[in-house]
Amino acid sequence: MTRSFKDGFCARYRCRPEDYSEKAIAKCLYPHARTLWPVAELVGARTTFAARTLLTMAGEVRCEEDLRDVINEYVQEIYPHVGLMGKGLKVRVSTKRLIGLCREVF
Repeated sequence: MTRSFKDGFCARYRCRPEDYSEKAIAKCLYPHARTLWPVAELVGARTTFAARTLLTMAGEVRCEEDLRDVINEYVQEIYPHVGLMGKGLKVRVSTKRLIGLCREVF
């Protein structure tokens, strides 16, 4: 049985499973979003909830194909609700960066 993305990520980046979400989000944010992310978290922006939901779902996948399914679900069900910070300012997780990270881990 193959390991989950979360397990692979934690092994590759030497982090504890409880730190997975924070570390993975930091690696998947658009570069300009890294400076705005703390503000988004402070004000409880919908984009932070969306990012955590995506990374939680992604953490369970066991191959890139499954990750693409998760991303498709995210785009259809969650992304439409990320609000101004997520859409207008692009303070959000890059799905392309997430796929790249998946390729590194698997």
